[in-house]
Amino acid sequence: EQLLQEFNIPIRFCSIQTSDGKIFITGGAKNTTQSSNHAYELRDQALVQLPNMLNPREGHCLAAIGNNLIYAIGSRLYNTSKTCEVFSIQRQ
Repeated sequence: EQLLQEFNIPIRFCSIQTSDGKIFITGGAKNTTQSSNHAYELRDQALVQLPNMLNPREGHCLAAIGNNLIYAIGSRLYNTSKTCEVFSIQRQ
C-alpha cells in the first residue's frame, strides 16, 4: 500500500467526489490570516495542484455537474460569501 505524499490540508477546506470517482479539494485557511484559492485533484495516490480558483474561499460548498464542472459556492469570507465560480475539471 502506497501512502499519499505529505500534504498539510488547510482548515475549512471543501472536497467533492465526482460521479466518475475523481476527488477534488479546494480552498481553506492556510493560517489565521490567509485564505487559500488552491485546488487539487487526487490522482494515483498523489495530490496534483490544479489552476487556482479565482477567489480564496473557506467554508464554502462544492457542487459537481457531470464530470466536467465544479461550482464553488459561497464562503465564510465576507468578500466571497455571495459569489459562485465555475471550475472546469476536464483534463487537457
